[in-house]
Amino acid sequence: MADVPSQRVAVFQVIESLAAGGAERMAVEIANRLDPTRFASHIVCTHGDGPLSALVEPHVAVYHLRRYSRTDFSSIRRFAQYASAANVQIVHSHGHFTAYFCGLVKLLTGARWRHVFHDHNVLPGQGLLLSLGDRLFLRKLDAYLVVNEQLRERAVRLGLVGQSRCFRVPNGIPIRHRLEPRTPRADGPPTIVQVANLREVKDQLTAVRVAAQLKRRNLAFRWLMIGSTTSAPDYAARVVEEARELGVLDRVEFLGARRDVEDLLFAATIGVLSSRAEGLPLALLEYLAAGLPVVATDVGYCRQIVGEAEAGFVVPPGDAEGMADRIAWLLEHPAAAAEMGSRGRELVLSRYTIEHTVEAVERTYELLITGASKSPQPFPPAREERSLRGQTPPHARQSVPPP
Repeated sequence: MADVPSQRVAVFQVIESLAAGGAERMAVEIANRLDPTRFASHIVCTHGDGPLSALVEPHVAVYHLRRYSRTDFSSIRRFAQYASAANVQIVHSHGHFTAYFCGLVKLLTGARWRHVFHDHNVLPGQGLLLSLGDRLFLRKLDAYLVVNEQLRERAVRLGLVGQSRCFRVPNGIPIRHRLEPRTPRADGPPTIVQVANLREVKDQLTAVRVAAQLKRRNLAFRWLMIGSTTSAPDYAARVVEEARELGVLDRVEFLGARRDVEDLLFAATIGVLSSRAEGLPLALLEYLAAGLPVVATDVGYCRQIVGEAEAGFVVPPGDAEGMADRIAWLLEHPAAAAEMGSRGRELVLSRYTIEHTVEAVERTYELLITGASKSPQPFPPAREERSLRGQTPPHARQSVPPP
């Protein structure tokens, strides 16, 4: 257990595990990058470890609560003891069920630390369950952080927090290839890349159907599906079987979890996101940071990101034909596609790096601890974009008919 100097603010990032997921990555990145002269960073895993443990910096303390059952009430005592020993002042929870646990700990122990909840997403089918849980456990939050406008509106509608305590903290990504130009493969067909663990909400079934449509149109391409197949093995098997039945295993490659994702993106041609639900997906930001034009489903904050940069297209979830139309257009118009990718990269570098995220998080913490007047930027009103569902950028409208 790490000693925490008294002059620093001890902060817990609380997450279920260190599995390879978007919320987990954000928790690790925030813990790693908080100013160590002002904050003492801890990561508390309520359930288990995972591959992201390899990315945790040495100065970040990691505590495994090992709460494998929701009836493990001794975990409340263990959490409270660790929080007391660390003299924690801010508990930053990621994920609804993790936030419920933290809220219960605070209620039962009378702890005085500030509770910050980071809402990354609400999955399909969980709306009613989470609404009940949120009303029970999240009414005494000190700050509610959201990644998109829908989540902010939901928090206010449920009466969880007032406008003054609901802050926009956009997801951000680390940028390694900050200045280097993109280098697509020159020794093969154009590469479509999709980064997502194989799970039903990511809807890779639709993606392989898109690949089948592109193949029937006699377009040259290879499709790389990058992501773990172990979190939902039955669904992953269904996706592979669908690809086999549609005859696209010669085009679609299932690479599994990879550590060289950024290099694969910089050698690709188009980034694809077929999810049925998202908040502000890191994969989308990574595509744009690599200079890729994108085709994404109209979920979460994808429409706003893609439209603001005019970096590609959005289509309704499950619309295989519409997605195939947009990908085909990008393959057939490489110059325009490259311009889209450049605009997307400029947007990410200017507004969606991990430095932007950490700066907003630190401002939230300072507001809670000191009452500083410089609060995080409130979520801006939704704006109209040119690349909306059923539309394409002006130079493409004659080439790709609306669905």
